[in-house]
Amino acid sequence: MKFTKYIFLIFIIPIYCQFGKNIVQYKSFDWHYIQSKYFDVYFYNDDLNSKKINANAEFVAEESLKSYDIISNAIGWKLKNRIPIIVYNSHNDFQQTNVIDMFMPEGVGGVTELYKNRVVIPFDGNNRQFKHVIHHELVHAFINDYIYKGSIQNMQNDDVVLIPLWMNEGLAEFLSSSWDTESEMWIRDLVINGEKLPKLNELNGYLAYRGGHSVWKYIVEELDTLYNQGKTDAPTIISSIFSAIATSPDLNTALEKSLNLDLESLELGWHKYLKSEYWPDINNRSYLNDISSTLFDYDKINSTYDIGPSLSPDKSKLAFYSNQNGIMSLCIIPSDCKNCNTKSIKNVLKSGMSIEFEELNILKAGISWSPNSENIIISSSSKGKDLLYTIDTNNNKKQKHEFNEFNFGSISQPIWHPIDESKIAFIATNISQSDIYLYDLKTKKIIQITNDIFTEKEISWSNDGQSILFSSDRTNNNNESWSSEYDLFKYDLNNKAIIQLTDTDFNEHYPILTNNDSTLIYISDYNGINNLSVKNLSDSSMKIITNLYTGISQITAVDNDIYFSSLNDRKFILSKLDSSMYFSNPTNITNAKWQSEINDYDFTKLKNRFDKKRHNYRNYIFDKNLVQANNKAIPDSLFLTKIDSSGNYVIKKYKTKFSLDVGQLSVGVGLNARNNNYAQNGLAVFQFSDILGDHKIYLGTELDVNFKRSDYALVYRYLPKLIDWTFMFTHDGFTVRENSYIDENGNLLEDQTLYENISLGIDANRPLSRFNRIEFNLSQYYMLVHDEVVNGSSQYGGVESSNLIYNGNLTTFSTRYVWDNTRWFYTYPNNGSRFYFKFKTDPTKNKDINLLSFDGRVYRPLFNGVSIFLRNFLGHSWGDNRQSIYLGSEPSIYSSNPYISDFYLNEFNSGNSNLLTLFNFTENITPVRGVPFMYKSGDNLALFNFELRAPFLLYYFPAIKWFGQINGVLFLDIGVTWNNNESLPNISSQSNWTRREEDPNKRTGWVMSYGWGPRFIFLGMPLKLNFAWQYNPITKEKSDRRYEVTIGIDL
Repeated sequence: MKFTKYIFLIFIIPIYCQFGKNIVQYKSFDWHYIQSKYFDVYFYNDDLNSKKINANAEFVAEESLKSYDIISNAIGWKLKNRIPIIVYNSHNDFQQTNVIDMFMPEGVGGVTELYKNRVVIPFDGNNRQFKHVIHHELVHAFINDYIYKGSIQNMQNDDVVLIPLWMNEGLAEFLSSSWDTESEMWIRDLVINGEKLPKLNELNGYLAYRGGHSVWKYIVEELDTLYNQGKTDAPTIISSIFSAIATSPDLNTALEKSLNLDLESLELGWHKYLKSEYWPDINNRSYLNDISSTLFDYDKINSTYDIGPSLSPDKSKLAFYSNQNGIMSLCIIPSDCKNCNTKSIKNVLKSGMSIEFEELNILKAGISWSPNSENIIISSSSKGKDLLYTIDTNNNKKQKHEFNEFNFGSISQPIWHPIDESKIAFIATNISQSDIYLYDLKTKKIIQITNDIFTEKEISWSNDGQSILFSSDRTNNNNESWSSEYDLFKYDLNNKAIIQLTDTDFNEHYPILTNNDSTLIYISDYNGINNLSVKNLSDSSMKIITNLYTGISQITAVDNDIYFSSLNDRKFILSKLDSSMYFSNPTNITNAKWQSEINDYDFTKLKNRFDKKRHNYRNYIFDKNLVQANNKAIPDSLFLTKIDSSGNYVIKKYKTKFSLDVGQLSVGVGLNARNNNYAQNGLAVFQFSDILGDHKIYLGTELDVNFKRSDYALVYRYLPKLIDWTFMFTHDGFTVRENSYIDENGNLLEDQTLYENISLGIDANRPLSRFNRIEFNLSQYYMLVHDEVVNGSSQYGGVESSNLIYNGNLTTFSTRYVWDNTRWFYTYPNNGSRFYFKFKTDPTKNKDINLLSFDGRVYRPLFNGVSIFLRNFLGHSWGDNRQSIYLGSEPSIYSSNPYISDFYLNEFNSGNSNLLTLFNFTENITPVRGVPFMYKSGDNLALFNFELRAPFLLYYFPAIKWFGQINGVLFLDIGVTWNNNESLPNISSQSNWTRREEDPNKRTGWVMSYGWGPRFIFLGMPLKLNFAWQYNPITKEKSDRRYEVTIGIDL
């Protein structure tokens, strides 16, 4: 029904815009771009006066060409469209991107979106990681171009196979990096510490990367018979699989074509491969409890990620980061803790819950103690930049240290001087390199220690405070590219010299000097697994003192007390090394099997054969359409390269240019059975944007022959500056039919009322931080109401007569202050708070109408996904033309509530003198579940909602497990309305609890309901099913059980 749809759009859609965190444009970026073969690389310089290409963009341009040759030959596809690559100089800048309409947290190293197949990547101070991300994201771009033809719209086609996450992310890892110690750690943990090996469809989150990489490793090593027999120069099985995917109706069929295996057989084969790889090695390694004692009973605490341990100099306290209760926090415990519970943990601060600590930079974890063991220093992200905080652990007093005069992209791993409490060393990035800096807390003076292209990380002080130790990929020649391994170095502050401490073919991390700086403790992957090593600096002797099965990730040590973080059963846990291990004899360690099986596949060797006989390999699918698609004429613009006479890229100024993101058009003509005539209906939706996402246009319209009855909207968003601007035009048209009759000619005529509501609006949102903002809106509304007579006997239908009976206009101005720091669990918030204050008025004073409202919501987690939700809404309207505020249930797609049509149809009629303000000014507050929509109304309103939210266990519902994760709520809703000439209704008076079904004119008073209901996603649509009872606490009466089905999620 058109009327119901209108009500839904007016009252439901704004709900989803009331809250939400901000993507803040702290910087104004001056964008330029260069063009290489296949790629357009967009970049900016932090120095706005610079006209040179920055090093990050130049590196991306060169590395993307190398990546093209690898990926194109590996998957058997030549790009058909140029790929835009948008490069940010830091992760903080990356979080300001408008290409993706969501916040990019610290763990996101890059992203490839499907509207325009754009790759967006930041430089974050690590050379190897930057190179890896470039190759990784370009694999996604190739897959998008190959399988989805470079557009999200093609993913909706029935003949397109959706690539599962493990296959997509796993291949991106396989083609962008060799198997390494990090991947080995995760898979070893899965095989040995997990109760059972995961199914392929369970490889989600981080396991999609590591587990997916392992699956592709298995496919290439075990199933590519031609390569393994030496008949091809590089593996061809990947291109075989993707060729089959491009010509198959589903993934299972594609795998059967290319591998002669279905998905289940592939999974079983992978499991068998893992067992054969890792089970024989069990007796060669130590388990965690063989060499250490864990600090917590991890079966009893809600923590899966305890990292960054830091032992105080007096060895009494241990600071670390932990995600207990789902929020990353800075915590402190007594260092002698053993199997402790949560009561032993002092929570110093939480990440992502306050403006000062939007993120704690945990992926570059650095916590350091002052020499007196009373203060700690950390780095944090706030308002688009990194800064340092010193924290008094006794009273939690915090002091902020900003570096606004320096152009630091990121700041991480601060380390307190062991003697001088005024000195701090830290690592910072500056456009395209990371370096070590010294900072004086008193004088605020900064000294740059290193200045080169190499990556420095994991710094520490010598005990005498004369040297800084660090891990680096540096080489002896400063003009060379970086090394493929990390070695350990020492910077001598006295003679300003860098001394290399290790020089191996392996990786060494986390150097710590003990025993009067005579002994170096560090992590080494000498045998393919990260273990602790000890080096005597006086005689250069070295021994490995641990032989863990999965390895060690991070360490902290004072003298011989060593604490570490390690992966165990998919959890990073904290342990203390048994002191006997430090003094033990060197451990005899066998190499991990993967080290002897390292394969650096050179897919570029397939180039000649690939170009000449692209589909001539054993497993290729001979499909004429695919061959034609791959070899079709490619536009010359794909190979465009802009190079000047000196061999340098030509730099072009970026200019805004719109292109289509997505367009959808559906049209239908059918027989109207009611009137026996033909009716046309349809919908058109289009979205346009520029490459950077700074300018966006949305156009949506119903395809109705009569534009008066159609809904259409045009929206333009301007996003490149701190203030986000939105310009809107909307037209909403709908009819309400009233009665029908037969005229003297025997024609069936119907009286109906046509409503047209037209609006022009401007929104200005000024974010103050990621969590809060101020909003402004100025809108002009026009309303037209027509009395019409419709001829229902006509073959095509038609309006016999139409008379304008009402027209009016209204200007509104509103402003809101919004706060939202909520954290989500599945489809609902479960931690944090959100609220807004709103004022709305007619600034022209044409109507004396005003509205003030407050909506506050609090969420608190309890245990295992269970949480509570408390909400209070308060509203007050005043003025001679004031508009009532409405209270009731949410609009439903199906409901057993009685009288629901009568209540709101009585409000929306041409005789209502407040019709214009009813449509465009009023607040419709929900939910009071179990009662009709717009059930109560008044000049003043108060609503209280209480909910207990919990996930249901799917294995209790085997028949409906295809609904996905099912959550449920227990709820209690209490609301009241009253007018300005009345006092707050007495809650204990029976007359104030009168049900409107009993007295339809009784609009004010109290209402209460309670009930429960499941939440699930069906066919991609979030649905809520409520079973509710209206309750009168005075008479103890309750209504019959009522149910309602609504679209949406619990907010």
